[in-house]
Amino acid sequence: MSWPEDLFPSRSATDIFYIRPVVKEALVYVPPVSQSRIDEVVRKRAPVTEEFVATALPKIIIVGASLGGLMLAIILEKAGIPYRIFERAKVCEPIQSVVYFNAQTTKVFTQLGLNDEIVAAGRETNSLQIFSEDLELTHFWDYSEAPKLHGVVGYVLPKPVLYNILLNRVPADKIFYGVKILSVSSGDSFVTVLKDNGDTLVCDIVVGADGTYSAVRQSIFDHMRKDKVMDPKDKEPMKYSTVCLIGQTRPLSDVEFPIMAQQDSQFIRVFGKSKPYSLTYFTSRQNTVMWSVTEYLNNDSHDENNPFRTSDWGQATVDLMCEKVKDIPVIAGGYRRANVGHLIELSDRTKIKKVVMEEKVFSKWHYKRAVLIGNACHRVSPSVGSGATNSILDAVTLANWIVCLRPFSALDEVSRGLEAFQNERVPWVRASLELSKVFKKMLAGVSPIIYPFCSR
Repeated sequence: MSWPEDLFPSRSATDIFYIRPVVKEALVYVPPVSQSRIDEVVRKRAPVTEEFVATALPKIIIVGASLGGLMLAIILEKAGIPYRIFERAKVCEPIQSVVYFNAQTTKVFTQLGLNDEIVAAGRETNSLQIFSEDLELTHFWDYSEAPKLHGVVGYVLPKPVLYNILLNRVPADKIFYGVKILSVSSGDSFVTVLKDNGDTLVCDIVVGADGTYSAVRQSIFDHMRKDKVMDPKDKEPMKYSTVCLIGQTRPLSDVEFPIMAQQDSQFIRVFGKSKPYSLTYFTSRQNTVMWSVTEYLNNDSHDENNPFRTSDWGQATVDLMCEKVKDIPVIAGGYRRANVGHLIELSDRTKIKKVVMEEKVFSKWHYKRAVLIGNACHRVSPSVGSGATNSILDAVTLANWIVCLRPFSALDEVSRGLEAFQNERVPWVRASLELSKVFKKMLAGVSPIIYPFCSR
């Protein structure tokens, strides 16, 4: 079969912001595929040990029903590429954090028919107000003119709301919950995925969308170490200098929280004067307050919060941090005085989480037929609000290169496609990491008590 020269069109920097038209064009040149065994297993919803059956369209296994994993599934569904998602948790309950979107994702959401629903669930944000612990306004950043520059207003919404919007676009029979993936073995012709019950799954490409402590990444790196192709930088542990307490209140009236009456989302930060803490909160379209308290770690607290020592943080640890930060003042509006303790009381205590905020961009995102997206391959401080956007754009870019693969692609072509995906995304992710460093320096100038921690 001959392939048209324009199948791989020239690319510009903005191509990353939308699914290229080549998605539909490429499918024209893919011959029809008969029902394969992998499709039969999906229908039965009872995966068993499989034998690999070569098909023209690549079969994809996505490990992790994260935002990036769901976005990739939505695109593959539209492209007609067979896939399955395996999620370790029996029930997915996204952390009660905030996600921020702007022009970077508008074209993606519009092309997928998601934009109207996501924007309707969000609340426009036009400024950042920074206060001292004495509630003195120290900085006011106005970015209400952003639509004139970018054509789109920035907005925020709760992560669980976004998650449910994406989840509703993925067929229920394509997601399998409560499945722990133990290892991934990528060969020249196919990938073997080992489940915790001893069964194996096979596919053409496996995608690790399973978060910061990715099992897929661990398997990839194990194989790379054995093959002596491991980048030494990837052996280094992730750096972290902060931990966050994250929660969301129940819906509030403007009597309970007067600033809720403001049309746009109130984005407010309060910095500790005598303690290395900062509070950040937003008001949502759902009339909730999405809040987080960041603790900036010194050498002692850094060791106490080592993520490998605290991987099983329970409610007692959360309660302890709640007690530490409860007196941080909150600007509720009007004459009402409030503090973090009030936000905690107004939130579902069981959904308040304490998390470590690591930072690292791994050097290698793929090996043979296995590839990583989202937090599995890069972790950037949430202070710059780019985490969800980067995960979603990872999924879009990877989907484009998967769709562009020729029928029955050999390993060398798959590897070239995955390398092209990484090369396309790395500059954007590294830019986010650098922006995070700049933002930390800005915070250091705002609060002297935080300076030693932000400048580490």
